[in-house]
Amino acid sequence: RPEVCGVDAWRRTGKPAGVAGVSSTIWRVLLAVAVGAAVAVAVVPIASRTTAASAAYVALGDSYSSGVGAERYSSSSGACLRSPQSYVHQLGRRVSSFRACGGATTDDVLRRQLKAFPRDTRLVTITAGGNDAGFADVLRTCLYGASADCDRRVGRAEQFVRAALPRRLRRVYEAIRERAPRATVVVAGYPRLFAR
Repeated sequence: RPEVCGVDAWRRTGKPAGVAGVSSTIWRVLLAVAVGAAVAVAVVPIASRTTAASAAYVALGDSYSSGVGAERYSSSSGACLRSPQSYVHQLGRRVSSFRACGGATTDDVLRRQLKAFPRDTRLVTITAGGNDAGFADVLRTCLYGASADCDRRVGRAEQFVRAALPRRLRRVYEAIRERAPRATVVVAGYPRLFAR
């Protein structure tokens, strides 16, 4: 099977496979997604108070929230690959509803993850936007394709992140706020997989 995103090599060596041959522009997509998330989160008021550990906590988002790559997955999570080793379970909080799903786009979050929240929801965490921008396709293209193909694919992703992603993220954050008006909403970013 082809190694996508260099996960196997990352486990063995501490860095993704193919880094030496990857165009240095790949980091721009990751940075652009993170910047897009930071810009969009500005429209969501974040509570400054500390939330009580007993209040409900809802975890939303994509593979970075579900814990894809952690190897141990909850049998009930199916294709979403939710792991008890994800950051969601490392926060020391009771997880009331773990809805994150590997591969989820912002539309998936809106359609599948935003059912009714517990009334006492005081914390919501989310990562979203990377799949909308074609994160996996960008990585595959840049790891296994020609440099010119990588540059073109990164350029398309950057354009999407600047032009369309902030609007999509805003819709998600506003929908969360409607369902959990008293919750602290924490938008987690994406790791920088490649150095400049």
